[in-house]
Amino acid sequence: MLQLEIDKKLISPIDTIKILLDIFIGDKEYLTLFNNSNEINLYLKRLITNDYFLYYIALQQNYRENIILQLYILLSNKYIEDNDIVKKIKENQIYINEIPKLIDIQLEFIWKSKFRYFYDQNSFIEWKKWLIKEKDSIELLKECISKTIPIIDKYIDLYKNIKKQRLCKIDSNYYLYCSEINTTLPICKIIKLDVLLDFAYKEQQKLETMIRNICKKKKFILGDSSLKHMIRYLKNQPKYKFSSKENFLSEYQKELDILNDLYKNKLGFKFDKKCNLINYENDYFHGIYFEDTFFINGSEWMNELNITTKDLVAHETAPGHHLQISLDKNNSNNDNLNIYYFPVFGNGSCEGWALFSEKLIPNITEDDLLGILFANMHRTIRIIADIMIHYYGKSTNSVYKLYKSNTLMSNKQIESEIKRLKLMPGQALCYKLGDQVFRKIFIHKLSKKEPLFTCQSIELYKNLLYNGIIPLEILINKYGLDMNELFNII
Repeated sequence: MLQLEIDKKLISPIDTIKILLDIFIGDKEYLTLFNNSNEINLYLKRLITNDYFLYYIALQQNYRENIILQLYILLSNKYIEDNDIVKKIKENQIYINEIPKLIDIQLEFIWKSKFRYFYDQNSFIEWKKWLIKEKDSIELLKECISKTIPIIDKYIDLYKNIKKQRLCKIDSNYYLYCSEINTTLPICKIIKLDVLLDFAYKEQQKLETMIRNICKKKKFILGDSSLKHMIRYLKNQPKYKFSSKENFLSEYQKELDILNDLYKNKLGFKFDKKCNLINYENDYFHGIYFEDTFFINGSEWMNELNITTKDLVAHETAPGHHLQISLDKNNSNNDNLNIYYFPVFGNGSCEGWALFSEKLIPNITEDDLLGILFANMHRTIRIIADIMIHYYGKSTNSVYKLYKSNTLMSNKQIESEIKRLKLMPGQALCYKLGDQVFRKIFIHKLSKKEPLFTCQSIELYKNLLYNGIIPLEILINKYGLDMNELFNII
């Protein structure tokens, strides 16, 4: 196992931000101080020898997001109370964007020796082929892909002499660090890895029981059939299948229209643009949200079940990603640093809200509930699979079997999921832990566990969303939540 030297007193990313804040808000010009100060140059040299920071860069490939996220957390409630700080940081956006380039230059010499623990060249070659193939397919993705390909070329060159392919195997402290960066929760100092696993296994058992009870009630199963047996039964039922690709796309459009009308016109959430739906056939993802658009993969329509339509639409559009991000962008009084400087919305606040929002669909049937429960099971299995891969170093085959026995995913979707997990340690926790935060806020404010969809609860959701996309650490402090309580099953 790759061990990190955690006992050494090395500068952490949070220390980076403290120095940068002094630079941004102090009297001296940032670039002059950065280029000429021996102290800052020495600091940078120490920074790139910090194992946590180095490996985070290796896995996440984006220092700017890490720096800005840490800045955002560090400021905490101060940024709400002191608009002068926010303005000062916005004025220095160009300098913030330059920081990764300066660090990047000094990192070059250690990439080849240390990054090999995590990747192999073939994964980057495969990624590049797909990007080139898809570059001109959708106008919205052109700019993003054009910026990504040169970065991938760099990694392909760095990994040309690394032939061994294997999953990561890193120590628990580093895994928890990755989880903290992604979820925006203070995990490292409070939570142990076995607590996360215990939470995921208990949640898995709870969800399986709920799924089993519905299947028994609908007389799908007799006795104590395995979840794998229930999944096989559901997949073989004609009434749960789409009749064609056109039927698949039209059902998604119908649900999108219904939820858009509900949240915008009937419930009065103030967002301007309706989310678009685009059929984007690919081998990598089922559904994804980007720039006011829900991209759905129509190539797998024959393997999809219609019981999952509502929850996925809710997750990606309204009341999920599209509603939350639109409100964050469009609020003229919003000084949220997240929207200005943290363009990746796969963090705990965004994904947690999106998973929570899957339960905010009115008038659901038992079939809809089955879809919602399996969607939650998918995100729960992600936690177990992520730890299997990155801490225990389990084989792809063992992780594949875990998904196959517990989710509705197709073979191709499982293969793609495992590739995603390999490149993003800790991100898998964003969904369930974020969902737990929003569930706990609901209980704390309304003194009840359900129903989640009432007039009183809608006002609570408006207050949450109109305040912007706020890191979960700030939310739990604001609402007085106990971090340890998040891992009690609701």
